[in-house]
This record gives sequence, structure tokens and C-alpha cells, in this order.
Amino acid sequence: MQQINKTSNIIPEEILQVPGSKTFSYSTYLADAFEAGILDIYRPQYQVPQAEINYEITEGTTESLNHIQIKDSQKWLNRKALLSKITKQIKPALKITDNRVFFDARYVFTDNVAHMIINVMPIAVHIARRTCPNINVILPENPKKFTLKVCELMGIPTLVTNQEVEGKLITFKNFQNSVVPDKFYRSTLELYDEVLAEKIDQLEYPTYKRVFIGRKGTRNITNEPEVEALLKEYGFTKVYYEDIPMEQQWLISKQAEVIVGIHGAAFGALMFNRAKVKVIEIFHPGYVVRSIRNITACVGGTWCGITGKLPDPFSEAALAANPREFAEAAMTVDVQSVKMALDYMAVEK
Repeated sequence: MQQINKTSNIIPEEILQVPGSKTFSYSTYLADAFEAGILDIYRPQYQVPQAEINYEITEGTTESLNHIQIKDSQKWLNRKALLSKITKQIKPALKITDNRVFFDARYVFTDNVAHMIINVMPIAVHIARRTCPNINVILPENPKKFTLKVCELMGIPTLVTNQEVEGKLITFKNFQNSVVPDKFYRSTLELYDEVLAEKIDQLEYPTYKRVFIGRKGTRNITNEPEVEALLKEYGFTKVYYEDIPMEQQWLISKQAEVIVGIHGAAFGALMFNRAKVKVIEIFHPGYVVRSIRNITACVGGTWCGITGKLPDPFSEAALAANPREFAEAAMTVDVQSVKMALDYMAVEK
């Protein structure tokens, strides 16, 4: 069996320090009973522990990981149950006898560019660059084209199958704590830089110092022209990432100094930014999450948030029962809250 370098098969534990910041709301009478105003909300600092990831190569089948419990939506499933959801027919194990080593990523949500960049690629790239250049990532059948594109651009070959795989496998000493959560390891950023220097940096695409990332489909801004008009006064260029190659998306996110955009997968490429980026993230008020704030802190940038207009009617109880009720909902944004965010982040005309 191929021996892995014991001195480099560890991603050391880290504590991600996320600074305090602010979020600005849509104008509301919750701010002033007699005259609707924008809530200026302080978001305290917090820490995100990043567990040590210790991996090795073993001979066996991916079925040997079935004792590991994987969270799928609100239920915990073992890997065999999870694969059974993908395909009702569990075929015999696919036996691989060559020298490839496999990292099974089928327990991670891979149908999202950001999840690939912050869940799968930190480990895959570390393995490829530090210990085992013949690493392959296992993906489920019928992956999204952009999922494969992320692997291609990061220089990681893939094996697409719903079968169990027998051969040389990457295994982890603490799988649940070190692999499934989002990963914000500053020590892996230099590995991303190496990849981009080889694959992306030499490409000639337009990039922008100040960029407004719009969305055409779900989770869009209903009054986007108003927001765009204000941002143009500050020298922003609007871009729809749906309309441009992934290479250009990554270059834009890598080089931008200020980014305004709606929470979503487009922000995953912030992991490539080394420009001390300022991020203004726009949320539906029923779906506010921390992942992009964490990425911004990981790369040394600064962050603030904006929330849109509250839906009518709005039920806290319903949202508690289904935290993703508004995950795909469109939102209306108060342009004054955008102006307040720009001022707070010291973005001048």
C-alpha cells in the first residue's frame, strides 16, 4: 500500500475569530413606533473552532464507513441509507486495483459551488498538494456540471458512481467533527493560491474592484434596479455569475476590493480573495446565516449585513419549525440600508 507522509497528513486545529459587525434592516416601525426606521443591529464577535483533521490511507471499501452517522436534512442516516436514497439499487462494490486513492465526498452536499469550495476542496486539495497527488474524489452519479468544474479547476480528478468502492481510501480519525462541517482553515488558503496560480491567474477576463453580484432566479432582489442605481454612483459593476465562466467568477472574487451581493453560492469564491475584501451581504430577513461572514473572516476581510422587508404575514413559530422556509424567497431591499452599509464599511464615492 502507498504510504502517506505522517508529518503532513494533518490539518492542524484552528480557532476562527469572527469580528463584531452590524446588520441594517428594511425600514420598519419596530425601529420607531411613530416613524418607520432602519434597525441598526450590532452583531457581536464570536469564535468558530476548526477541529484537527487527521487522515490516512487504508485498504477496504467505502461500506466500512457505514457506522458513521450523516445528517440529512433533519434526520440522521448511515451512509448506506444515504446512498439508498440516491439509488434504490445497491450494486456490488466497484473494485479499483490501480494506484488511485479515493476520498468519498458523497456524504457532503455537493450541488452547490460554495459547499464544494468550503466543504470538499479544503481536504481534497490538502491531500493532493501535501501527501497524495493521485487523490480522486468520489461523487454521486449525475453530478451538477459546476460540481465537476470545481474539481477540474482545483486539479482533483473524480470518480462518479453510486456503488460502494473497494480500493485505497482516505479515512479520518474524527470523521463527524472534522469533515462534515464547513471548513475555514487559514492554513489551507496557501494551497488554494497554488492552484489558482497554475490554473486561473494567467487567464485574461475582465475583473472589477467593486462588484455587485445579482441573481436571476430564486432569492433575487425585487427592486434590483434601485439598488443597482445607487451602487453605480459608488463605481460598482453588476455581474450575474450565472452568465460568466467559473474561471472569471473566481478571478472577480479573488481580486475584488468591495463586494455587494445576495447570500448564496457565488460568495464561496471569497475563499480565493487576498485583497482584504469588504463584503456587504444581503439576506431575506427570514433566512440569515453565518457562512459567508465566516469566509470573510477567514480571508482577513470585513463584513456587514443587510436584511430586506419582512414578509406579511410573518410567523416566528413557522420559521422555527422550518428554518429554510424563506431560503429561496425573493426580497425587497431598502436602498437607504444599502447606503448605511456602504458608510459603515467606509466605501466612498
